[in-house]
Parts: sequence; structure tokens; C-alpha cells
Amino acid sequence: MFSETISLSIYGSTVNFHKINQDKYSSEYMYKDANGEIRLNIRNTSYVDKKVPGLRIDRHNYEVIGVTWATGGATHDTVLKAYGVFEVPSNATQLQVTDFVPGVFAFLTSANVVKMFNFES
Repeated sequence: MFSETISLSIYGSTVNFHKINQDKYSSEYMYKDANGEIRLNIRNTSYVDKKVPGLRIDRHNYEVIGVTWATGGATHDTVLKAYGVFEVPSNATQLQVTDFVPGVFAFLTSANVVKMFNFES
């Protein structure tokens, strides 16, 4: 189980999120200051694969939504969202998952995010 607080490096500093809700297999965390708020959601679900009857797929995802409130002459809040998902069959081993998923997520370095932001592919 994740702890009551989670820290992420966002906007050039460490942001400490505090758990504000937990239901079954999901949790919501929030950070709030005078400029806006950031929410972190962690969810875990399962479904049965339609192509392989009886095979359960475990789906894990996180989502971070940052809102900077409109100030001065701005008419709209600035909303940024980032999320990640990984799905694994129930027969996968923990070693298979830990060897695969972190390497895939490591692709999102600052340099690659800038390339994607500039519509490179």
C-alpha cells in the first residue's frame, strides 16, 4: 500500500501530496497552494480478456492533473495532465513486470517530452 504522503519533483521542486481519499483499489492525493492544486490518482482494476477467455488482465494507472488558477487578465485556468498505464495478464510474474514497465516509463525523459511537445515522432 502506498503511504499517506507521496513526493514528486514537479515545477522544479519537490511537491508533497497528501492522501485525501481511498476506495477499494484506488487512492487520491492532493497538493494545494495559493497558485493552484495538483491531484494524483492511483487506480487498479481487472477485466477478462475478450481474445483469451478466462484470462484476467490487471490494469494499473496513475494520473496527475495540475491546475494553475487564472490570475490577472487571464480568463482560463491552465490545466496540465500526465498519466501512465500498464496492463499485465494475471499469470505474469513480478519479475517480468518490474523488468519491463520501469524501462518503458524511463523513456519519458525531459528531452523526449520536449520532442513530443514539438510534435516530433
